[in-house]
Amino acid sequence: MSTVALLDVDGTLVDTNYHHAIAWYRALRQHDAVIPVWRIHRHIGMGGDQLIAAVAGEDVEAEHGDDVRDAEKALYMAMIEEVEPLEGARELIAEAAERADQVMLASSAKAAEVEHYVDLLDAREGLPDAVSCGGRLDLAIVDSIDAVRGCEEDHTDVATARAPNWESPPGLRL
Repeated sequence: MSTVALLDVDGTLVDTNYHHAIAWYRALRQHDAVIPVWRIHRHIGMGGDQLIAAVAGEDVEAEHGDDVRDAEKALYMAMIEEVEPLEGARELIAEAAERADQVMLASSAKAAEVEHYVDLLDAREGLPDAVSCGGRLDLAIVDSIDAVRGCEEDHTDVATARAPNWESPPGLRL
């Protein structure tokens, strides 16, 4: 049986959480929703389709949601060169590669962001070419299960469908 190390990228291997919080703060503020950054930070990791309503309310989501998401993307991308891998991230990937048959990187970030992070981590070697699905990477660089489900008709074995050389453990369902 194959062993797989599945490592999250955005906010775990690469220090992005505060940059995302600031980008959301600025995007919301452009639409007159001033939310304390600490409150936004607590919601980082939640998809943008949920974050706005969670921090600013359903009215802001209904009236400005798409515009805020578009603004956040641009504001975050303006800061992306400031993000860095967390200390020990490269070493963790290398150690995982030594111990596992395959290393898979997972992220719910947008494809361009993940590409940047993979390069920052010097982790491209050994990963197949990335394929885009709905703007998100979804091959050996695996994205969120919800995003993959949006690309698949049959969701019973998403990981194997996305990484054909990986044998899913018995009973694993995503």
